[in-house]
Amino acid sequence: TDYALGELERLRTAEAARPWLLAVSWRPPHAPFTAPARHVEAVGSRLRSLGGVSTAGIVGGESALVGYFASVRALDEEVGRMVAAADAPPVAARGAPLVVFLSDHGEMLGARGAMGKGVYWDEAARVPLLVRLHGAAAAETPRVWRGAVSLADLAPTLLGLAGVGAAATGCNETCADGRDLSAALRSRECVGGTCGRAHAARLVRIGRAENTNAAAHQWLAVASAELKAVRRGAAANASVVVLNTTAGDAEMDVEDAAAHEMRHALRVEEGRAAAQAEAAHACARLE
Repeated sequence: TDYALGELERLRTAEAARPWLLAVSWRPPHAPFTAPARHVEAVGSRLRSLGGVSTAGIVGGESALVGYFASVRALDEEVGRMVAAADAPPVAARGAPLVVFLSDHGEMLGARGAMGKGVYWDEAARVPLLVRLHGAAAAETPRVWRGAVSLADLAPTLLGLAGVGAAATGCNETCADGRDLSAALRSRECVGGTCGRAHAARLVRIGRAENTNAAAHQWLAVASAELKAVRRGAAANASVVVLNTTAGDAEMDVEDAAAHEMRHALRVEEGRAAAQAEAAHACARLE
């Protein structure tokens, strides 16, 4: 963080006249879940005040549980330092910078008896994505996007916010996995409420490449705002299940109309994924 703060100050001064981007990546919260002692003590004290919390399925037991949330607490503090420095006077004439906070994956932390990532359950697949628009006032009322969003949307959306989206680059959804949601972010129609309801039927892929022999990691899924269709296992012996994310990833009846639509969407995505894989192999052969 200290190094990043130094870079931020350089960008805010020496590079102030030009557009700039600073990406800061922290490892925590990540196994082995270590954090500064003061955060460990604060979390441990809180858990003790609750009368004990179940550690079933957590490798490392209470120590790992406390370490995880202490890491989250410590990271929150470090993010706060970065945002405070970005907003410190003198603020550039164009206003406070755009800030995006996200994670590349979640953490099972004992849920369903599992640890880590690489599975399609919400604990691992659903991640935070917070955006403060460029020049936004600190007191502006937060809005919640209810449509399906993927991290693949991040690059085209940032380009859109920077004014170099599809119109400028000539690259639309035919040559990019994600979608530009910059117009929706800029919209003030739902200030103080929720956004994205018009996009509720939109699907995003949350699958992974089948580059492992671990059966639990061989899956492909598409998700809407409320449902997930998952192909489990290698293609030759795959099974498909549709899960309701609003009900704790409960499995849906195969005869349900919405589940049927999601299964069809998954088949379409399987074809798209196969075409992408073939294109990648063709590029590798050319190299």
